[in-house]
Order: sequence, then C-alpha cells, then structure tokens
Amino acid sequence: MLRGLLVLLFVSIGVYADHAPYDRSPAFENGTLGPWPTEAYRSAPVIGPALNQLQYDPRCRDGRSILLAPRGSSVRSPGPMILDQDGHLAWTRNYGLTGKNTYNVNVYPFRDQAYLTFWVGDDRSGKGEYYLLNSSYLEEYRVRGANNLTADRNEFQITPDGTAILTVVDIHELPEFGWIRDGTFHEVEVATGSPRFQWRASEHVEPVGPRNDQTSTESPLDPFHVSSVDKDTKGNYLVSLQSANSLVYVDGRTGKIIWTLGGGQDVNDFEDLSEGAATSFFAQSHAHFVDTSSGSSIALFDNHVDGSASSSSRALYLDIDQEKMTVRLRKEYHPSKPGPVTLSGGSVQLLEEYDRVLVSYGAGAGPAGWTEHDVSTGEVLCNVHFAPAFTSSGADASIEAPSIALDRVLRHHWTGYPLTRPDLALSGPEATVSWNGATEVTTWVVQGWNANNETTARAVNGATLDAGDKELGFVTAVPKTGFETIIPIPFSNTTYPPPEEQLYRFRYLRVLGINATGHTLGSTKLVHWDPQSPETTLTPGGELTYAELAEKGGRDQIPTDPSSSSMKALERFAFFALGFLTACISVIFIWLLLTRRFVPLLAFAISFCVERIYNRACGGWAVVDGYNDDEDLTDEESPADDATQFELLGNPRLASLGSFRPGEFGRDYYDNDDDSDSDDDIV
Repeated sequence: MLRGLLVLLFVSIGVYADHAPYDRSPAFENGTLGPWPTEAYRSAPVIGPALNQLQYDPRCRDGRSILLAPRGSSVRSPGPMILDQDGHLAWTRNYGLTGKNTYNVNVYPFRDQAYLTFWVGDDRSGKGEYYLLNSSYLEEYRVRGANNLTADRNEFQITPDGTAILTVVDIHELPEFGWIRDGTFHEVEVATGSPRFQWRASEHVEPVGPRNDQTSTESPLDPFHVSSVDKDTKGNYLVSLQSANSLVYVDGRTGKIIWTLGGGQDVNDFEDLSEGAATSFFAQSHAHFVDTSSGSSIALFDNHVDGSASSSSRALYLDIDQEKMTVRLRKEYHPSKPGPVTLSGGSVQLLEEYDRVLVSYGAGAGPAGWTEHDVSTGEVLCNVHFAPAFTSSGADASIEAPSIALDRVLRHHWTGYPLTRPDLALSGPEATVSWNGATEVTTWVVQGWNANNETTARAVNGATLDAGDKELGFVTAVPKTGFETIIPIPFSNTTYPPPEEQLYRFRYLRVLGINATGHTLGSTKLVHWDPQSPETTLTPGGELTYAELAEKGGRDQIPTDPSSSSMKALERFAFFALGFLTACISVIFIWLLLTRRFVPLLAFAISFCVERIYNRACGGWAVVDGYNDDEDLTDEESPADDATQFELLGNPRLASLGSFRPGEFGRDYYDNDDDSDSDDDIV
C-alpha cells in the first residue's frame, strides 16, 4: 500500500525543515550569530551545526557524508558528528558529559562491516581510547594500545589485514634528555589488543631540543610528536614526526628507518626537484600515501607553524621516486583567502574518483572549516565555515586557543540504521519528525487512526508494521528534508464529517520512515493528537523492543535479549564450576598417584565394580544371611528345606514375594509358559 502512495508525495502542501546552511552571511562571519551558530530541533534534544557556505559548486555534492568532531569552550555538545552532503546534521552523540572530547572521526571496513571510528578522551593529557560503532550505532569495540597503554588522539586506522594502527601515550624518562612523551605507535588486534608491531621514535631518532631538568611525568617534553601513521602494502610505515618537521619511512619488520623526507638538509634523503617547495613543510599533519601499493605519491597537511609573518597553512600533493630518491611538488592547495596558520590538526583527503581534494584547517586563529578544490588546478570549489571568521578573544585575532576547533574533516559513504524509533512532536496541525542516525529515509508518511481509547492505541504500537498499516489510514506523505521535517497535516484528509463541522477524523497519528525503494524502515509511536491544543506533545522514539528488533530482520548487530544474557551468565558459571571440579579431581588423582595410595583405592574400586556386576547378573538379589554349618540354629531359625533368605535390591514389585527356597526362582521363572502377569510370574 505504501509503495502506491509514493506517487502522492509532491502534493501541494508546504513542507518545512531545519535551517539550510547560510549563504555568505556577514552576520555569521562577524560573530553576530554567536561564537558557534547552531540549530535546535522541536522533536529531538540534540544540537546541530549551522554552516556558512562562502563558495559552492555542485561537484561537492557527491553523496558522501561529512565526518567531524567539533570541540572548544563554545561547543555545548562535544562529540562525533555526521552531516549529509548538504551540510544538515545526520547523526550526533554527546561524549562530553565527563569533560572529554572527541577527535579523528572516520569510517573503516572491518570483518565485512563498515564501522564508525573516533577517539574519546582527555585532550589535555591525550589519554583515551578509540570507539568502533556499527551501522546501528552500537559500540562493538574499544581499542587501546598494547601493554595497557592508552590511545593517543592523533592517529587510528584499520588495515586491510583487520588490525588497528594507533598512536599511544608513552611517557618515560630519557636519561640524557629528561622526561619525554615518546613518539610511539602500535599495530594491534582490534578484538584482543594483542600487539603485532610496536615502534618508538626515541630508539631511532635523535630528540629535538636541549635537555630539560624541569620535566616530569605530568609535564614531559614532546620531542617527536607522531601526528600521523600510514601503512603501505609492503608492510612498512610512513610516520609523520611533527616536532622534527619530517616524514620517516619505517621498516615493518626491523623498525629501522629506511629514508627521511624533510627535516632539513642534515636528515633529508631526497633531492627536491621543486626548488625546495616539496620539502619545506613545517609541523605537518595527516601525511599518508595516496596509493599504498605504489608509494609514488604522498598527501599531507602543512601546518607551516614556523613563526614567520608570511606563514599560511596549506595542503601538499607530492610525487616521490623511492628508487631515484627524488620528490616533486605536484600541487599545493590554499584557502580562498590566505589566513592565519593552523596550530594543530588539519587534514587532506584526495577524492580521486571525483577529481577533488578536501582540506580541513584544524585548530587555529582562523575560522574552523574546510575547502574543496579541483585536484588538478587547485581551484577552490566549495568553502565552508563551521564557526565565525575570528572566534578567539584577541581583538587582533592573534594566535591563541580558539573557542571552536575541528581536527580532521573527511568524507565517506555511511549507511546508518539506528535501533530506535523516530522522534515525533505534534503541535496543532503540524507534525515534526526526526530520526537521529537514519541516513536512508527519503520520505515521511503520516498515518492516522480513530481509536476509542489509549489501550487500543497501545495494542497498535505493539503490533508489527504490516499489521498496523491495515488498521491505520493514510494522511499525507512528504519528502524528508534536513535533519528534521515539519509536516503540515492537510485538513481535508483528516476531517469527517465535512470540514465545516471542524472535527478531525483521526484521534491518533504516527509517522513512518520510508526509503527510496518504498520499504518501511521504522515508525514513531502512535500518539494521541489534538489539533486544537496549543501544547506541543513530544514523543521520543526510544530504543526498540526485542520483538521489534526481530521484526526488522534479525541483523547481526541486534543486541542480545537481556534475559538470554543472564542465561549465558549462568552457563558461564556452570562451565566454570565444571572446570574447577575437574581440576580438583585431577589434583587429587595426581596426589594419590604420587603418594602411592592409588593402588589400594584402585583395587577397592575394581572389587566394588565386580561385586555390583555380579549382583546384577543375579537379577538384583544379594545374599544377606544363610546357613553355612558354622553356627547352631534355633528351631525358629531353621528352614524346612535348607532355604536361603534373600533380600530384594531395588525392585518394589518383587519385594512382596518374600523368600524363596533354593531353586524356586529358576523353576517358576523358566517353567512358566503362560504370558499372563500373575503373582507366580516374575517379569
């Protein structure tokens, strides 16, 4: 039924949504709209960014999501964010409730699934861990360094081998230098944290700077600062040493440095064919191979914090020849207007299939934002500001800690299926709906029902979507726009009797989220609706029940029912108890064997077993007393025919038969040809 209704989407009613990105807004740039212009929503308690597009080209609309993590004193809800290709919020989650920040949001394939990855931790100490969320935004893994070292925020990537490369916090004392924060990275197993490879810069590179006796574990020197790591198909690593202004290529087996690019004439191993332009980068970030198989080109973000007045951050695209040891600058990418340098962070991503380069300018005195360039000409195609042009407190916009900062900004394809219902707000003749993280919704369908009581409505809420469709009537359908869509409810579709009586036909409403093929992805709860009420009724989506999760197809990421979790805990305890008991028995057995007490016990066990077997062969009877001519019997004890008294073991039916004389058992049992079950038969 819903597929047939999709033709009615573009009806002549107004559809409203959250604010689109500003278009070259002076009020945005000069701070009139605040240090961080944001959007609030009717239906969901989340905060979305409001962007300012200073320059736009349709080529920037490629269907990829925009991944970022804003931070700073003006950010009210720090955490990872996903924006759609038009700059609207698609998903966010607040990880800043405990004073933590988020960095380095990315998407990687792992075990045939796409995972959203990001770092959460204390950016003052740099200590944290990397989170891996599946397509339903459930946390499946947390990754730290080997040997219980915490993860550093600078680098994380999942390799095609299924391992994770990450920088770690490694503070120790270097006798000739003082306490340092070493330039250390690990390659570990994602699931277990087991190390595959570990590398320390201090074991291969001379520290930058003089000895400092005032250092400590709380305030160590940072003479290397590994700002990025990349691994090629040869198994070697490209490591950016920001403090040394150089890139080093590390052997993946021995850890030795194969070559160094940049860092000055004393250490640089390459001939610069661009008159120094290819090796003059300074305090660089996010260096990586463009093609990890050939290793013939490198992209990096040149922060260029050298203290000169003419400094301006940029992105570099370098061609290198590892046999001839030459390097050439293919292209450099600058913002539309050269501005202050980037103090930290920054990123460059080549989107070769779209002939574009995405550059983020990290944290600096300039505006937080990004640009997209034509890869060949360097022309700026799109220029987006995430915050006003100058957000520092200095009147001259001098370099100081900004109130809004971004680290890396990247584009990736991402498909999200949250295990929640959409959020709904009803206010008079308007329905406002959103669904945090649901990237595939293209259409909202409003349904109504004239239920007589809330009990019946709750029954519909508990029914399957298909069953609910049969019970509810169609109201309207509109295309999804932005994070939140405001849907005017058409009067003519919801009234009965005729409009002049001003009575709405439906007392309850719900909204379905539909994808591009007409499949229902989810539904809000069916809620009571009073179009004449001035109050806004908020209905948070909440998490789905386990029955609803099963209805959605039993995807692998669906969590286990809590009741089964407790059963599994009981099973684990049972296995532990069984293992412990087995271990105790084994220890006792070994002790008996070593103390030579085993032989008599074994003999006793064999004797006992033989006796039991013999007794069963006798039909379950055992001799308990008899006349053996070794004692005098009284007249009362003397049997008439040398009878032997028996006792039945374990058969109540035969117990009533009393004692038998010798031979009676065999005679009655074997001589009876009758099949009847009489007292004289033993069956």
